[in-house]
Amino acid sequence: MAARQSISTQLLKSVLVIYFILTCLITVVHVAVDFFHTEKTILEELAKVEKTFAPTLEEILWRMDEKQLAIVTKSIYTLPVVTGIIITDSREEPVAKLGKTKAANKFGNRLQHRFILKHPFGNEDMHLGDVVFFTDEWIILDRVKDKATFLL
Repeated sequence: MAARQSISTQLLKSVLVIYFILTCLITVVHVAVDFFHTEKTILEELAKVEKTFAPTLEEILWRMDEKQLAIVTKSIYTLPVVTGIIITDSREEPVAKLGKTKAANKFGNRLQHRFILKHPFGNEDMHLGDVVFFTDEWIILDRVKDKATFLL
């Protein structure tokens, strides 16, 4: 005859299963929220990079100083949040390209921050070119990984 489990044992098992499921669910939700928050933070960092380097890039493109363009492009690329950069002129011809610059990778979408460089000329702003900074989700995952590991 099979041994019957007491009600207290059944109740304990049920509570532990429900607790385990809720804990896993809350952890997954927390990691997802943290992932999207980190993604937003990284895009904000790219916007700060724009504010820092846009005046310099504008002046470099206005003068078409290729040597300085290479130096500034390499400087931007050394930032941990930037995995690629493309700078195009007003005819949409690339004048600088460094790092991973495709729109997507094997993992998923590559994040990008795009802005236009303009220079005042007379009463108008002259379009000098476009700049695109790329970053990818691996950077986000790297930042979230430590927090997720701590949660577990």
